[in-house]
Amino acid sequence: MSEEQKQKGEGEAKVVPTTRNQSKMATLIEQANTAAKRLEAANEKQAELNEQAEELKARGILGGQADAGTQKEEKKEVSAADYADLVLKGSLPRE
Repeated sequence: MSEEQKQKGEGEAKVVPTTRNQSKMATLIEQANTAAKRLEAANEKQAELNEQAEELKARGILGGQADAGTQKEEKKEVSAADYADLVLKGSLPRE
């Protein structure tokens, strides 16, 4: 087959739609439409949940429950000698 024939589509097998193929296509299209509707509904629900989460976060910040100004306790690294002394005294730090 020459390049011109390939470009024109000559010599290629053509798919002739049959009722069996059409019913399969219709079923696939219906399934795709159903899946698309479910995705759209899920996206809308997620958008609502995101808005609620943003509102809750804003209320927490305005209510004084923000993380700002708080300091996390830093763990001190205990050397082996210090740890041995703590063990012998019986006063291990709780974690």
